[in-house]
Amino acid sequence: MRFEETVRLHYDALNETEKDMITTLLDHLDDYCSLSITDLGKMLQSSRSSVLRMAQKLGYRGYSEMKYQMQHDVETREIIPSDLISLFENDVHRTFELAAQTNFHPLIEHIDRCEKLILYATGFVQNNYTKQLASELFLYGKPNNLINGESNFDIISRSLGPNDLVIVTSLSGETPGIIPTLNMLNIRNVPICSVTRLSQNTLVSHSQYHLFYEASQLPIDNGKGNSLNALGIILTILSRKYLEYVLYDEV
Repeated sequence: MRFEETVRLHYDALNETEKDMITTLLDHLDDYCSLSITDLGKMLQSSRSSVLRMAQKLGYRGYSEMKYQMQHDVETREIIPSDLISLFENDVHRTFELAAQTNFHPLIEHIDRCEKLILYATGFVQNNYTKQLASELFLYGKPNNLINGESNFDIISRSLGPNDLVIVTSLSGETPGIIPTLNMLNIRNVPICSVTRLSQNTLVSHSQYHLFYEASQLPIDNGKGNSLNALGIILTILSRKYLEYVLYDEV
């Protein structure tokens, strides 16, 4: 996992000072990645001990490990794809990498044993890919319900319990309209699986299971368009993992 991805995953664990430090570090990564811990502390207007604590909060055993990761990322930085086909290829490759780092077994077992399986998508494109997941799970013998609309999602959540499972597909994981429903599900101890692009977000923080995919920006809509093709890939991987479990009792 690259340094920026590690930061995104652990960002909420940092205090405000550490968040300022990491922002400055990412902005000057090429210049700062080879500094000693003492020199980096000076450049970040902090101290040696503060840099060490930040590194440990990011999941590193110490500064040396974080420094190695930063240097490696700078030295092996990927060239930004010059065409949209290469961009798509990169999304696919990164999503398979993320899947390879994921332990699917607890989630697959939960899907198999849950009494009610609820699927919910936060957007139109997400819903299209989630429909495919719903169809494949039906084909493999697992009944499920794809819920449309925030109001319907809220209503169905009130009838769920610990023996059920909710899978929510999203891009950013930041959909204000479903936060009350997520809170309700947590209160009722209903397990949630989030499916989002790689980031630490509200949906992930409410979920017990997490699947991630890569979603690159496209040169449309003033730079705000994201490619969600890889969402279909991670959902297909999930459905095939379930089929492997059904057929061979393995994931």
